[in-house]
Amino acid sequence: MNKIERINLLSYVKLGDCECQVLGLSFKDKVYKKKMLVEICAINSFISSWHNIDDIEPIELTDEWLKKLGFEIEKIHPGKQARKGNLCLWKGDGWANYAFMISNDQDIMDDENNFSVDLIFVHQIQNLYQVLTEQELVLNEP
Repeated sequence: MNKIERINLLSYVKLGDCECQVLGLSFKDKVYKKKMLVEICAINSFISSWHNIDDIEPIELTDEWLKKLGFEIEKIHPGKQARKGNLCLWKGDGWANYAFMISNDQDIMDDENNFSVDLIFVHQIQNLYQVLTEQELVLNEP
């Protein structure tokens, strides 16, 4: 089971096979003596429940999830990019994950001249997007 290291309100997570959204966080629970409780609600549901942070898992960042979050995916050489507004993620051929890159060079794929962060889970792109844009990254309306 993958552990969630940093979670925010509105992050998307999994409880078993159910994809959920975080609605609340409780850091001190004197009754149950658990380190952190998370209130989650199944996507497109109005019923929420509290769970131990250790019971929830991150959701893998996939092309399908990027599209749900409003990113446009385009094949480029070598690989593909996912773009939403001015935020661009890259996934080179053979890469396991998307990466957010900042480069001081015209050639974004030149590893010697850029800074990159691998994004493996949906909540990571949500956290990055919030820091860079001061807006929440949530599902597109159907």
